[in-house]
Amino acid sequence: RTRFEVGTFGIGFQQVLASATAAEAIAALSAVSYDGGTDLGSLPALLDALAPADAILLFSDGMDNLDRRPQVGTPRAPIHCVADQPAVNLLCLNALCLATGGQLLRGDYLPLLRPATLVTRIETDQSDEDFMEGGDGFRCCPDHRLQMQWPVGEAGLWLCGTRGAVRRLTVELRAGGITKRIDFDLAGAAPLAPSAAPLLGYLYAQQRYAAVLRDGAAMGLELAAVRADLAVRYGFCSPEASLLMLYEPAQFVENGVDCPEDHPVHSAWKALRAAGAAGSTEGDLGQPKTADQMQAVAKLAEDLRQYMRQPLPPAQPAKKLRGMMPGLGCAGGSRPRTGGADREAARGGGPRARRSLGAAAAAPAAARLEACDSEDDSCGQEEEESRGRGASDSDGDAAGAAVDS
Repeated sequence: RTRFEVGTFGIGFQQVLASATAAEAIAALSAVSYDGGTDLGSLPALLDALAPADAILLFSDGMDNLDRRPQVGTPRAPIHCVADQPAVNLLCLNALCLATGGQLLRGDYLPLLRPATLVTRIETDQSDEDFMEGGDGFRCCPDHRLQMQWPVGEAGLWLCGTRGAVRRLTVELRAGGITKRIDFDLAGAAPLAPSAAPLLGYLYAQQRYAAVLRDGAAMGLELAAVRADLAVRYGFCSPEASLLMLYEPAQFVENGVDCPEDHPVHSAWKALRAAGAAGSTEGDLGQPKTADQMQAVAKLAEDLRQYMRQPLPPAQPAKKLRGMMPGLGCAGGSRPRTGGADREAARGGGPRARRSLGAAAAAPAAARLEACDSEDDSCGQEEEESRGRGASDSDGDAAGAAVDS
């Protein structure tokens, strides 16, 4: 008897049902509301929390609120992604399916009922000398990158690439619990005439684009860069490519596209490209500099060298000027006078606590006196009163501190 377990994830993971029937699982899924904020980073925790299962159905559009992709480890069951929304992130959902051996379901659920045929490994007879290059680089795809889970569709699967010195190719297929190995003898393949090169190039570009579209995340390749390279090198136009019409020689040069030999402006394009390589264009970035430009650059470099060799000028001492700002005497304020208790404390006649607290109590009076220094003579009387209040306040605070201690 088939049992189902239902869990949801948004900002976190939440288990809805455990060991439920199909009808209960459908009712629980129908009652789930989607708020638009999904954290795909919580998906691995959800998969780990599930009980051992034969298959996992993931209902999601694959759009993370921070554009993250889940890092799924070794799966215990294939993940089949159900893409039933009008807008989905196919790259993310395809990566999940390919990493776990699942399938992307878009309205047709029949592939879920039968075991899918997968290409799980590709082996070649390439020698270590041909595989390695100078340093730590590789001349072709390493073996760990040749372990994949590519689904084989109804039309089969193309394996395209540059053969090099490889003479034998082994492909491992798996369907359910059945594994089969198929050997290809490339040395016995029939040779093709040079006229077949355009067709082979187009077939390679077509399958290369399909592979990156399906498994670009695992390959570490950007689909936009691969699409542009295939369009320029092989003339391959993907469904997302835009048509670029080139008529003038300058258009071919600007877009970096070689003009075909049978094009009417081929001769003019060839002459324009040769003139640009000779450095006829002056002042443009990336173009060779003329003799006058090189002389001007050399003069600027010599001036900079002489300037850097000059010793630094001596530092001028800063001068404190009284009353630099109008209305404020912040540059050099007068020192406030303290009361008799403070003078005795300064001579050592009082306790240390009396001396420190008396100085602290005089600080507000000092701030007020400095503000009055730059004003007119009418502030003199207020200044004297402030000093008197400051002295009496200091005496009172210091005495209080002495009694408290």
